Amino acid sequence: MNLRLPASGSLFESIIGRLGASPIDTAGDMTLEDASERELAAALDSMERGHIEYVIIESGDAFLQAAGEGPGPYAIQFRADSADRLLDVPGGVDAETMRTVLLAYRRGDLGWRGALEWRALI
Repeated sequence: MNLRLPASGSLFESIIGRLGASPIDTAGDMTLEDASERELAAALDSMERGHIEYVIIESGDAFLQAAGEGPGPYAIQFRADSADRLLDVPGGVDAETMRTVLLAYRRGDLGWRGALEWRALI
């Protein structure tokens, strides 16, 4: 799975340093291909500290994204593929739930989706 992050902040600088190049796409995001669970956890830590604004995990046309900081609430959204509607969790989730859901998604654990109340966005 790929990890998409804003092209700013301390996490961005550390990943760029590790890669030795600037993997910025035209949208101004940084994409880390085949991101490990450890790299995702570092991104989530950075978001909780307020160093980055959002984290997106992508696999093909499917993605799960979260935005927020501190204890939350975190906006969390999911799309299974390009033909599906975007889903969100009304009112958001706390930091612990956000972390649990994104890490489960990264692991391929399908239980994360049923643990929350999702609604389709127009």
